[in-house]
Amino acid sequence: MIEVTQFHFSKADFAGMPPEERALIFLAGQTINQVNVWLKLIRLSSRFESASEVENKLSAAQTHILLRALFGTLHEAWVWQTRKDMGPLIASYLDKLPVNSQAARKTLSKRLGNGGTVDVLRNGYSFHSPTTAMLERTFAAMPEDEDWSWYVTDEHSSTLMLSCETVLGYGVAGEGKGSDLNDGFGNILSEAIGVANAMNEFMTGLVAVALRSTMQERPKQSAIKIEHAPLLKDAVLPFYIEGV
Repeated sequence: MIEVTQFHFSKADFAGMPPEERALIFLAGQTINQVNVWLKLIRLSSRFESASEVENKLSAAQTHILLRALFGTLHEAWVWQTRKDMGPLIASYLDKLPVNSQAARKTLSKRLGNGGTVDVLRNGYSFHSPTTAMLERTFAAMPEDEDWSWYVTDEHSSTLMLSCETVLGYGVAGEGKGSDLNDGFGNILSEAIGVANAMNEFMTGLVAVALRSTMQERPKQSAIKIEHAPLLKDAVLPFYIEGV
């Protein structure tokens, strides 16, 4: 069972904050929301298994697409945290954070904004597209026996130009420094989940401290109890879904 707690806010509650604190809370909350959605979709997509080799290939490509979006979100979250309007304010809260949130912040500072894997993938494959030179290097290194097909249906949402996605997938996996494509992608996935978990831990602690510093404790109540939420092991996100 999942019990959902509702915290009651009004516009007046937020209006009573200084603009910088208000922006910090909105951005931190939005970051948590995005990271959680991408993580959920990645886990559901990566768990899909079919008797069809084609379906499994397309599901893997779907997972790669979602993973690139997560890397972009994580990078952009670090960008706003280090802007001149946010950096000093966040720094003023750091020593008030729970120990776990402080440790998460240290993890983020080591893995974001310094040219590491997340930055490289965001700049080359997520919110920015790879250059011709990058694509040519990847294309030249790919094997002849790769599946270069496109899988097209009448529904746009169920069409995938697989070879186009595979070229980018090889480029991404190459940044994972693995022994092969799957090993490289596994390293990339591990990096993404590690940074995403650290981002959630830090943002959650930051929001809590910022709210306590700028607003009286808000009333809360039980909003809903979800009795039959599917377990992760029983839920998947297949590539082919009708009626989208």
